[in-house]
Amino acid sequence: MAQSAKDRWNSANYRQLKISAPPDVAESFKSACAANGVSMASVIVRFMREYAALGAAPGKPKADPTATRRLRRKGVRAAIAAISDILDAEIRYLERIPESFHGSDAHVDAERSVEAMEAAIDALEEIYL
Repeated sequence: MAQSAKDRWNSANYRQLKISAPPDVAESFKSACAANGVSMASVIVRFMREYAALGAAPGKPKADPTATRRLRRKGVRAAIAAISDILDAEIRYLERIPESFHGSDAHVDAERSVEAMEAAIDALEEIYL
């Protein structure tokens, strides 16, 4: 059976990889890609390029993760994600504080913490993203 032009082009320009992943990881990855409107292959290829750029070869010095604005933005996105996780936890904590304790030191500190993290995320997004 003859190969189509697309199959010949793909064969010459791409390599197929087979990976195994736990079912929950595979499903959540597939869902996240669908939710973001991107193909799973494009996300994996982007990861592969970024990982390869780190210089995994033995004896080769690692690339500076802050060397370019693109890499710094990547780091800022990771920082924003980490701050967002902490922010979500702090908001959940605030929601569990009984109303009779509103105004307490713990409540005031949690509110100030939420405000500071929201301001930090806003500032980072405005500058870097």
